[in-house]
Amino acid sequence: MLVWNFTIDDTSPFLTYTPYADGSNSGLTNGWIPWYQTTGFLPKNAVPGVGESYHITSRNNASVAFEFYGNAIYLYGTSNSSYAVTVDATNSAHTPPTSDLLFSATDLDVGTHSVTLTATPSTSSSAQQLAFDRAVISAPLVNNATPTEAFYDNTDTTRLTYGGDWYTSSASGIPNTSGKEQWAFLSGVWQIGGNWLYDISIDGSTSRYNGSTFWQVPDALLFYQGGLDPTRNHTISLSNASPGLNLALNSIRLYNVQTADTSSSTTPNASSASTPSKHSAINAGAIAGPIIGVAFLALLGGILWWRFRRGRASANQDMTQVEGYTYTSPHTPHFPSKGGYSEAMPATLLSSPSTSVPQSSVGGSIISEDSGNRLPAGKRRLVTSSPATSPIATSPTATSPTSTSPSPPPPTGLAPPDIDRLVELIAQRIDPAGRRGDSSAPPEYRG
Repeated sequence: MLVWNFTIDDTSPFLTYTPYADGSNSGLTNGWIPWYQTTGFLPKNAVPGVGESYHITSRNNASVAFEFYGNAIYLYGTSNSSYAVTVDATNSAHTPPTSDLLFSATDLDVGTHSVTLTATPSTSSSAQQLAFDRAVISAPLVNNATPTEAFYDNTDTTRLTYGGDWYTSSASGIPNTSGKEQWAFLSGVWQIGGNWLYDISIDGSTSRYNGSTFWQVPDALLFYQGGLDPTRNHTISLSNASPGLNLALNSIRLYNVQTADTSSSTTPNASSASTPSKHSAINAGAIAGPIIGVAFLALLGGILWWRFRRGRASANQDMTQVEGYTYTSPHTPHFPSKGGYSEAMPATLLSSPSTSVPQSSVGGSIISEDSGNRLPAGKRRLVTSSPATSPIATSPTATSPTSTSPSPPPPTGLAPPDIDRLVELIAQRIDPAGRRGDSSAPPEYRG
């Protein structure tokens, strides 16, 4: 039987990190911090990371969670610490692994499941770390039929309906079919509340996600949904829930076992796509059965990055960025003389392209369960180490790229509104306990 594998990278805001997804410059013992194999930790705000990405933490009970549709889940990363995994209501404890596979569950019923990965270090220092890399979801294919991808670029106004204050812009690193690296941009014009948030509504069911980060992340996965009924039309809407801030859309991809016709449907103040499917070659009983989920939807954001914008932007206005800043925290991490964190880096990584399974960080891959290679091939592999060897490297080796974290950037002159905002952020970091009772979702980078 063929299965469909879909990869979700650690940079995707589809994943929910607790206490936050980007605690750059706040220390690994306080939450999750993004790290790139070449760039290292954040050198300054709004820069693109170079190399394979990880989210790293040394905080006890820091977690990453998401829901998925399928019958198997694989979590990849590295750790020299113990950790726990919860799938639905089943908990399991784990010791440091000897490979990049942190966890797998392959005998789940086909359907919607939840998974949570939690760090459980035995010390309060940053010596023990959990580094999360990616998740791979597997789902069976009906009649071993290969999914067909329908790609909708953000400029495809015959299939996408825009409402509100959208405009187009461009930047390097944003792929699309036109080759012009453009994306649709949405300013915050709806007073829904919250900051750095966006809403996804599919067939009337709305979920909120947090896309805030100090990094520039091109083509991030904003949303994924499996298990859609291929016999009916579906409407998806994307809206900005952060007044005064921006949201970017690059493309939408639909995966189905049959070629799909697509017509537009209008949803006020949102981007939408409606997709009726043809089923001349599919048995209606199989579609209505427990493996009805033969359609997969992926929504790709053009870019997620740290920035402020005040008021309504024009189509020709250049994008502005807020430079980095420094502050004093009661939990100040130690910085060595050359700058950056003194905490250990993830284990050495080697490229390991698969020869049997096509891989994509955006789309999916197909693999046969009967081939003896049930485990999805990863986009990269760790250097093999003995159980006595920590999977966290403490210094660069001759076989690994050197990843030196630069020092935090010096303060930069800012406009008065931005200074006020930064003062607020500093105060909130110094007194995190005061926000634990908040009912609203904070930006991901806050501690």
